[in-house]
Parts: sequence; C-alpha cells; structure tokens
Amino acid sequence: MPVATIFDFLFIAAFFSAVRMIGIVVLAAIRGQRKRAGNMFTIAALFVALYFGVVIIVSLATPRRVLVADENKCWDEFCLGVTDIQRSESTHSITYVVTIRISNRARR
Repeated sequence: MPVATIFDFLFIAAFFSAVRMIGIVVLAAIRGQRKRAGNMFTIAALFVALYFGVVIIVSLATPRRVLVADENKCWDEFCLGVTDIQRSESTHSITYVVTIRISNRARR
C-alpha cells in the first residue's frame, strides 16, 4: 500500500491555497474592492508562477529514465507499457504509430 509523502501534503496545501486566493480575488472584485482584488491577484499569480517554477526545476534536475519495449511504468496499481513502435516516412513527414498496453495490478 503506497504511503503519502510530505510532497503529497504540500501539493494539496498549495492547491487549496490557490483556490482560496482565487476565491478572495473574485469576492473582492464582486464587492468593488478593486485594489484588494488586484493585490490578491498579483499574490496568486506569483504563487502559481513559483509553484510551476519549482516543478520545472525539479523535472529538469531529475534524471531521465528510458524504458525498453515491454517494460511497464507503474503508478500505484496502474501500469503502462509500450508493446510496439512502427515508423513510416512520407515525402513531407515521419509518422510513428505506438501501441501501448494498459494494465491494472489491483487485486480486487
């Protein structure tokens, strides 16, 4: 059974914080508090930009792992695997047809 990590809780907290800030912006705009709405919108935009910046930095710093054919990549009980790749060339483009296998390891 997978265990939640601190990063799962940080993501949940960041999501609900962003939703709350957007709610405050909408309510302030409805009430005619333009300055407060503008300030909160700026804070929310900076928060979202910071979050995406961290996501991009972590994804660039994480080493890439290339899987071979018929090797599964699993998340919890859900797995994906590439079973076949076919390449076809025409005069103007190259097309790849990828066949994938989707499986579920749940024992229910």
